[in-house]
Amino acid sequence: NILFEQKLFPMEDGEIDRKDDAHKVEVIELEETKNYFYGFCVDSSILWCPLSCVASTTHHCGCWTCHTGCSKLFCCENICCCKSLETRNKAGEEENPRDSKGAGSESDKNADIVGSDSSNKECLSRCYSLQAYFVGAICIVMFLLLIAMFFSGCEDHTLDSRGEPYPVFQPVELPDLIGAIPTPEGFERTTTDAFGKWLQSVPLKDADHVMLHNGNYKGRQDVHAYILDIDVGKKDLQQCADAVMRLRGEYLFENDQADDIAFNYTNGDRIPFSKWKEGKRPVVKGNKVGWQDCSSCDQSYESFRSYMNNIFMFAGTASLSKELKSKPLNQLAAGDVFIQGGYPGHAIIVVDVAENSQGRKIFMLAQSYMPAQDIHILKNYNTPELSPWYAVDQIVQNLETPEWTFSKDDLKEWE
Repeated sequence: NILFEQKLFPMEDGEIDRKDDAHKVEVIELEETKNYFYGFCVDSSILWCPLSCVASTTHHCGCWTCHTGCSKLFCCENICCCKSLETRNKAGEEENPRDSKGAGSESDKNADIVGSDSSNKECLSRCYSLQAYFVGAICIVMFLLLIAMFFSGCEDHTLDSRGEPYPVFQPVELPDLIGAIPTPEGFERTTTDAFGKWLQSVPLKDADHVMLHNGNYKGRQDVHAYILDIDVGKKDLQQCADAVMRLRGEYLFENDQADDIAFNYTNGDRIPFSKWKEGKRPVVKGNKVGWQDCSSCDQSYESFRSYMNNIFMFAGTASLSKELKSKPLNQLAAGDVFIQGGYPGHAIIVVDVAENSQGRKIFMLAQSYMPAQDIHILKNYNTPELSPWYAVDQIVQNLETPEWTFSKDDLKEWE
């Protein structure tokens, strides 16, 4: 392609002054043939212009044209079309006034071919048809995209293992207890175990944010549906497994079973609250634990909380996972624990269970995390319509929670 500046062309009566004589255009070739200039347009169409009007030509979409014949030119299907026309002479009619200087001839009539009424109407018709096809194609593509987006949001997340849809969970105003959190339509709570019943009675906090032990916000505020109204303490102690043990200990203490409160240190030594309340304290030396008398007997709740903080310091998922025994997923009940022991590991507790008449079982989960933070009920990201409930028959191999993925074999229960 030849890039050149559009210059003034001499006419028989001299040059014409133009303001855009430096306008740059791109064509393939421009040559002078007798009294005519013709330009090979970028789109391969050809437009002839009499030499007398070359000085007033402009460049539109790769084509040259004369203002005397075509006030505006545009391209359509590789054809130069005139937007509006001036009356031009047909063969056999009087000469065009613009040719009074002798520039008009038989060749001038050839110049009218592109700008003739019939050819222009045909060109415009084809152009408008092309535009209609183009607009129609865009509409079809947009319609197909909308359909694809709709069906992409209707995956099997809302279906159970039998291919049937789960009822949509309809949240109401903030409940005051775990047991007041509504179940999806058609489901009823089935918890009969004493620990499970106690978990349903745990109060919920009227708060929007999960707080850390130091009073700061937890980094992620998108994982919880509700927050349990249980203190987290002032130290970074009550983390994941600690929260599970805290709930178990609170249940036993509140139900006059303080002598059954006992948890293992990481080394495996059993630390019962019955010794703690007698004024004895465990003393860790290396990998061994001994006991010594430190105070008088104290069976108060403050003594219990002090005991739990001590357990939090020397116990965790590694020790708790060895205390619990495995159970099959289809026997899941409130109070059970999904746990992976390790450094780090994680543990979450089943706080409620419900079933429908067809035997489908759903459950809710609660956790703390690192650093120590409010215990909170988890959202269900995989089935938002069911959240905060999870469905047993959705767990093919793994249970995915917002901050941890468990295996179905990680379910355990208390001895």
